[in-house]
Amino acid sequence: MWQLIAPSEAVVSYDSRSTIPQNPYVGKVTVERVRELFPHGRLPATKVILVPPLARRVARMTPLYNLLNAVPILRSHNLVTIFRPA
Repeated sequence: MWQLIAPSEAVVSYDSRSTIPQNPYVGKVTVERVRELFPHGRLPATKVILVPPLARRVARMTPLYNLLNAVPILRSHNLVTIFRPA
C-alpha cells in the first residue's frame, strides 16, 4: 500500500483491539504493530466503536450509550490514519 499512495495521501487502518475466541478470522492489531508496518508515516490513532455486546444492550438508551462510549477502554477498534509525508 505504501508504495501505491502518493506523498500527502493516506492509508486507513480499522482493526480490532482484541482477539475474538468465537471468530478465528478476527485478530488483534495494535497501533504499535501498525507503526512497525509504516515506520515513516504519521499515525494519529483513536479508539472507536463501543464493544458490540455492550452496545447491543444499551443501544436504545442513548444517554447511557453515549456515557459508556466516552470511556476509551470500552471501545473495541482502533482507527489509524497513516499519512505519507510529502
